[in-house]
Amino acid sequence: MTRTRTRSARPHVVILDENLPVPLDRRVWLEGRALADAGYRVTIVSPRGHGDMGGLADRREGIRILRYPQRPASGLAGYVVEYLPSMLFATVWLLALRLRGRVDVVHGCNPPDLFFLLGRLAGLWGARYVYDQHDVNPELAITKWAGSPLRGPLEGLTRALERASYESAAAVIVPNDSYARLAMERGRVPAERIAVVRNASTASLSFRRSTEAGIGLTNTSSAPASRHASRTSSSSAPLSTAQYTLGP
Repeated sequence: MTRTRTRSARPHVVILDENLPVPLDRRVWLEGRALADAGYRVTIVSPRGHGDMGGLADRREGIRILRYPQRPASGLAGYVVEYLPSMLFATVWLLALRLRGRVDVVHGCNPPDLFFLLGRLAGLWGARYVYDQHDVNPELAITKWAGSPLRGPLEGLTRALERASYESAAAVIVPNDSYARLAMERGRVPAERIAVVRNASTASLSFRRSTEAGIGLTNTSSAPASRHASRTSSSSAPLSTAQYTLGP
């Protein structure tokens, strides 16, 4: 009974990843591990893969992984076939988790820029949304559909979805300084709500949990920001820009 109460008292982060199965999606897996090491309960929702990533439910290194079947996109119609079922499955898993207990943070990884919808859904029960921007979809749409009459409408759609993702987020995570500038200039996200999480060959990412309400990102020491950072969860604590490194 004591163990159950202790687990339920820990803030619960649900990471939504549509791009690749986890732990094959290394960046998402490392973020989950960092949060788990910091004392959060972590659940990752991602597509099914092959071999040992083919099961619907899994637990690795203290992280719960929930999966769903996915048909990879091929062409414009294929994206609808891929994204619509993926969003439905992710919604079902998220609501099932909420029915079983607390969900404090929804951490949505793009592509696609659709998880803000589930962030807003979770906001109905007081959860916060973190937008983890892996790709800049408007630029990808321009490149992919260059020369097509659909380029203009698709660019407009991707910009609208990106803007909604920025606006819905309590914090935005980006992989480099260029993306951070885009978030500030195009998304009008305050610098204090943006964190740069770099990919690198050595692990130096750490998260630290404090109180249980809200979410924030802040530096933890006088060491360079690219080496050390922490995640606090006090709604009154200021959010400051943090740069930190993800390793394998």
